[in-house]
Amino acid sequence: MQDGESTPTASLVAVDEDAACVRAVRRSLEAGGIEVTDAGEVAVIVISQASVENAAWRARLTDHRFVRLVPVRVDRVSSSKVPELSSLNWIIWNHDAPVTTCGSILAAVATEPEKLWRLRDLRAQADVWARTGHHVEHLMGDPRRARDAERFLAELAIDENVPGNETVARYVRLSRAQAGRSRRWRWIRGWGAVAVASLVALAVAAAVPLIAKAKQTNFDAVVTTGDRRVEQQEPEWSSLLAGAMLLNGDAGQKELARLTLGDTLSVPWSQGTLNVGVGYSLEGMQPLGRGERSVVRLRAHSGVPHLGIYDVRSGAVLYHVAVGGIGELTDMDASPDGRTVVAVGPAGLAVMDTATGHVRTLPVRLARESVVVCLLRDGRVAVANDAGVLETVSPRGGTVRRSGAFGEILSLEATTHGGARALVRRGRNDYALVDAASGRVLAQGTVADPLVPTGGVAPDADYGVVTGADRQLWRLVPGHAPVPTGVAVSDRTYLTVVLPGERVAIGGQDQPMRVLHLPTHSDLGIICRDVPQVTNLRVSRDGTTANCLGYKADAVWQVPDGPVTGPVRVPLSSAARAEADGVLVESEGRRTRIRYRRDGKSYQSGWMTLFAGDVSAVAVSPDGRQVVIGSVAGDVAVVTTQTSTALRLVKWRVPDSSSVRALGWRDTDPVVQAADGHTWRVDGCPGCSTDQGLIKRLVSRMKGCWTAPAQLHSLDAATRRTLHAHLCGPLPPVLEG
Repeated sequence: MQDGESTPTASLVAVDEDAACVRAVRRSLEAGGIEVTDAGEVAVIVISQASVENAAWRARLTDHRFVRLVPVRVDRVSSSKVPELSSLNWIIWNHDAPVTTCGSILAAVATEPEKLWRLRDLRAQADVWARTGHHVEHLMGDPRRARDAERFLAELAIDENVPGNETVARYVRLSRAQAGRSRRWRWIRGWGAVAVASLVALAVAAAVPLIAKAKQTNFDAVVTTGDRRVEQQEPEWSSLLAGAMLLNGDAGQKELARLTLGDTLSVPWSQGTLNVGVGYSLEGMQPLGRGERSVVRLRAHSGVPHLGIYDVRSGAVLYHVAVGGIGELTDMDASPDGRTVVAVGPAGLAVMDTATGHVRTLPVRLARESVVVCLLRDGRVAVANDAGVLETVSPRGGTVRRSGAFGEILSLEATTHGGARALVRRGRNDYALVDAASGRVLAQGTVADPLVPTGGVAPDADYGVVTGADRQLWRLVPGHAPVPTGVAVSDRTYLTVVLPGERVAIGGQDQPMRVLHLPTHSDLGIICRDVPQVTNLRVSRDGTTANCLGYKADAVWQVPDGPVTGPVRVPLSSAARAEADGVLVESEGRRTRIRYRRDGKSYQSGWMTLFAGDVSAVAVSPDGRQVVIGSVAGDVAVVTTQTSTALRLVKWRVPDSSSVRALGWRDTDPVVQAADGHTWRVDGCPGCSTDQGLIKRLVSRMKGCWTAPAQLHSLDAATRRTLHAHLCGPLPPVLEG
């Protein structure tokens, strides 16, 4: 330490029962040059069953609420026992390797937490690459990701508190080389860059007087529209601003707004947030039918549970009904048609008719308080409790039948054929897929336990997915031993939900919910981005809509699609030149030129550079109204020929960045065949060639309501009405059930 540099300090918050762990942590911190005091800059919180029940420990925890916290869990105490720490990344004490755990604690105290989280992700990816034979397909295919990872490791090399890892270093180094060989990224120079810079400068210069004239004071509309980072993180907000600019702006602003909407309308975004207001808390959400509505489980501050119906389009609760007589509701499920909802409490079931709002309660004596419920097609209800007991209940007569006891229920889900499957952990490293109605074991096997066991059940096939200690997903299939998928996951994954079409959503307390395609390992995109800590994820039966619930936020999200299943019976073109219905498109290297006729006049786009990589295929729609262009880097653009200038409507990328091999059309949407053999459907945004069509598409995507007046204060009343942008209202009065 240099002269004048202060000694870093840390506090230890623990109870006497955890003295052995505390001594080891203290020695590790002091050996690392960190002074242990009562009021340190960082606080190591030792969490155990004994500590959460200790009033003095909780008082000390409150005293340290204004410093950075490093939670360390020493036993299987639930995170719900310490809600004030539930949003943080916990370190799990390894009793078999305490030295390793102490090293992690020292690194967490002395290093920025963001660096540790990123390093853990890289270690998980590198570990899967190493365990699957160092195959090239498991390297990072995106040059930007590989370059950023290389720079991150270079920065981390000077941090003495974080040990190096040769596997990670080799993984990043080879990823960088492979990405460089497959795609040579170059900056676009010359007149193209000058034209883009001129366009942006013109749009910004024109926007300032326009907004001033309209007496709008929110200059975010100028500086964020067209910003790629904002478009990616806040697509709905960027789209709203772009829509307002398209309605009220001048020619330069409208051009920028069209480009922005071409980007944002091609990606999933939030479909709204439920604002329950004062007096209630949201305890659960479940999509009904295809996801246009959701059943919500509310809890009044008086403690009375409620069931209600939430309309996604308007963002309003249509009605809610108080449910009494069976205690606090712990879970709920809905029939495939959304007509019937069943909820479970410690003293029985509640059945609601969503068409009328009528609720009837059924007192039932179960093995113990049930925490998960699933509605079967034959009318019976499958329930599971925290002791791993599966039971079925008949809502007509209240008959209870025990299916079996299985240790720990990780997931209980209804299937498309009307049954239910449970993923269970019968003991250490022992997993099974069980028919919830009969208790019959369908698949079983051994998978090494991760720090936090988690898994899910496929709704459209007989298989389950669990996370393993090797930081990858494993598949449980009837008649086979567990099979590793090669899909890397972080060791802090706490939520795994299997979706139709061999997709899986994974997330944790400090990582976003990602949707992955199991066969291709493709990252399809992030959902629930506006819910920082997702604790529960429910998906509609068709797998298109997700209800995201966290400790402090909730949202409804569109779920990204996987590849097209089954044969694609449309002609596909792998040529660099295509012609149809008076439209000619041709490409050379990275450049593309389109010639077409419209209203009796001939037009040509000139040579356009749409991608950084070379163009690999082009195709014209059967009616000649659109052109689709693909690149060797997996980029896809849809361009309209219905304007005097060729305008890009959609920008998309193959999820695994695989090269585009061939292109075609299915109805009004392009289809893309990638080099790995999978075919993807791209939303072609039909009708978006006109401003009216863009606004219509935008309005169809603008679901829900806005929670804060400041979000809409820069939009006049006419613009709000046109874009269907409105503030959230209060809950309606309680109905009598």
